[in-house]
Amino acid sequence: MLCTWQETRFSTLMMFTSQRPVNMGRLNAVAALAYVAMAVRLAESLAHSGKSLRVFTNDPDRLLMLAGANAGLLTPALLEIDPVFPLHLRFYAAHHKLRVFERFSQETWPNCLLDLDMVLSKDGAAVEQMLEKPRAMEAWIYDISAQIFPAYSRQVVQQDLARLGAPNAFPLWYGGEFILGIPSFFARLSAECNRLLPTYLSLCDSLHHVGDESIVSVALNGLSHEFAIGEAGDAELVVRYWSGRTLHVQPPAAVLRRCAFWHLPDMKWALSRNALSRTPRQLTRAIRARQLLMAMRPARR
Repeated sequence: MLCTWQETRFSTLMMFTSQRPVNMGRLNAVAALAYVAMAVRLAESLAHSGKSLRVFTNDPDRLLMLAGANAGLLTPALLEIDPVFPLHLRFYAAHHKLRVFERFSQETWPNCLLDLDMVLSKDGAAVEQMLEKPRAMEAWIYDISAQIFPAYSRQVVQQDLARLGAPNAFPLWYGGEFILGIPSFFARLSAECNRLLPTYLSLCDSLHHVGDESIVSVALNGLSHEFAIGEAGDAELVVRYWSGRTLHVQPPAAVLRRCAFWHLPDMKWALSRNALSRTPRQLTRAIRARQLLMAMRPARR
């Protein structure tokens, strides 16, 4: 089995918890509504290419209630809160991606897990070309080391990955916003994450970053020789793009026109507002406007 556009199904994760969102400075109730609006925006962008969006959630009824008139765009799938994850963990809800991997391993088609703050900007034919040419893969993952190493130092990040059990001397850091693979890939990824979890939980208070990307990166570094894996960033399947200042060198916003899926971590409120009317062109203009605004502000010392 290979990852083809026709067979691949798309999912995201929306867990309702008492933890205040780490990267959204609003009240939790308001944030929940914004995250659901982002899910609607992502679902609408997928629907334009003939794909639906499954939302793993611990509260399907609340998800559909907050989606309101747009509830028909979302397909909820129940995912219970896992007590193995301590409530104090940063990005607590996102850790449940590990349980989504297990669900994917039990299905008979390729699956792609996306973050909520994303949109698909290209049509199905274009994404099919990216996925299957020059040849289809068994999995696609997104190497964001070029963003992480400058921000936290290569030495610090790679030492943390080594402490967690990365098998290679120079491990890479992978983003969790785009992970696509066949069932056997997710079976191995789930098994590796479960094997590493006790070590991760014992060390998480001393890591430079606490979140699902830490443990998933270690697992992915160990799977690179087991499957035919494509690099989704190089293939322009996905781009993580920031509208504010960064500690890494970021290309101009024009790069968005070449990429299929846009991950916009600091544009959550823009994504959640007027969800059904925002086009990729409008979002690009919003990103450029915010970049200009941020450039005029004095840098933090």
